[in-house]
Amino acid sequence: MSEVIKLITSINKGRVLLVILGLAFIVAVSFYGSEFQLQQWAQWLVFCALSVSLVWVWGHAGIFSFAQVAFFGIGAYVYGV
Repeated sequence: MSEVIKLITSINKGRVLLVILGLAFIVAVSFYGSEFQLQQWAQWLVFCALSVSLVWVWGHAGIFSFAQVAFFGIGAYVYGV
């Protein structure tokens, strides 16, 4: 139990504030943004998820994976059709 308390107290308060501000920004854009802005943000988040997953697979694990990019490409093709 004391390890959990140490972990919670060791979290950087600046990171917590940054996450809260980011979530507030997402909520504000979803309520007050135009449809174009919402589409742009959604596309940006999808590309961020792909790039972070590629960094983890290729960079940290050292695994060269075509399947990840293939699934992304198939999804883009199906969305386009």
